[in-house]
Amino acid sequence: FMFFSSSGSILSSKQWYQRRVAITAGRIGKSKIFFRAGVLANLESERDEKLRVLIIGIQALARGKLAVENFKKLIQQHKAIQVLQRNGKCYLKLRNWQWWRLFTKVKPLLQVTSRDKEIHEREEELKKVQDQHNKDKQTMEEIEALLKKTMEERALLNEQIFREKEMAAEADDQRVRLATKKAELEEYIHDLEERIDSEEEKNMKIMSEKKRVEGTIAELEATLADEGNARQKLSIEKQQLENKLKAIEDSLANREDNIAKMTRDKAQMDARLKDTQSALIEEEDKGKALTKQKVKLETMLQELEDKLQKKEKSTDCDSALIPLL
Repeated sequence: FMFFSSSGSILSSKQWYQRRVAITAGRIGKSKIFFRAGVLANLESERDEKLRVLIIGIQALARGKLAVENFKKLIQQHKAIQVLQRNGKCYLKLRNWQWWRLFTKVKPLLQVTSRDKEIHEREEELKKVQDQHNKDKQTMEEIEALLKKTMEERALLNEQIFREKEMAAEADDQRVRLATKKAELEEYIHDLEERIDSEEEKNMKIMSEKKRVEGTIAELEATLADEGNARQKLSIEKQQLENKLKAIEDSLANREDNIAKMTRDKAQMDARLKDTQSALIEEEDKGKALTKQKVKLETMLQELEDKLQKKEKSTDCDSALIPLL
């Protein structure tokens, strides 16, 4: 609703109520409205007056609509009475007329020609029904042949799906075996790597021992050059150290041979693991292809079953229509 002030400006509902309550000595707060004594009673009386006027208007409209409907009904009744009176007067004029009496006697005889026409129409309709029956019979034979062919195709598809399922099961088993073998090879490679690491640590210790011995030999040689009296003793110690160094070098060579052999074994295991992974990937691809082919065959089988159900429903409908005809 829009409200206008005395100056002609548009007021909102809240502004209008504020001005009206201000005039009647009331106030509007944020969440409550405060009235003085008697203001609320005046508002209630004004509301009742407005409602009374609205209710009277609604009642007047309802009475007017009912009166219009009753008037239309009376007009229709008046017209019907006029038609009945007019037909009655016509009958009173014609009932003693000779031609009318002749017409009433001849009229039943006219039904004989109409009956012959009806018999001819029934015969034509029977002929159409027989033709339709022959067509339906031929259609039934075609449907039965198609049904037989569809059942044969369905049996072939079921057999093919069974074979595909067996192949998929075999592929799954082989994939599981390859995965187990792969895990075993990975574990073996892990053990080899740990052994190689331990051999490398031992090799590092031997190399450090060799360096320490070489340093000792250098010191002894220097001491031998300075001390001539202890040359024989140092020579003996040198020979012992050289023998020890030779034994260490032999041990180091054996360690290096072992490391080389383990490295070759690791390379062979890596190659075998790679071949196994390739075979596993190929088997997974085959399994995916078999799964796709299985889904395709199941979809084709479902489509054939839907077509067969539709054909059977249409056949049932045709066979139900034939007795009705």
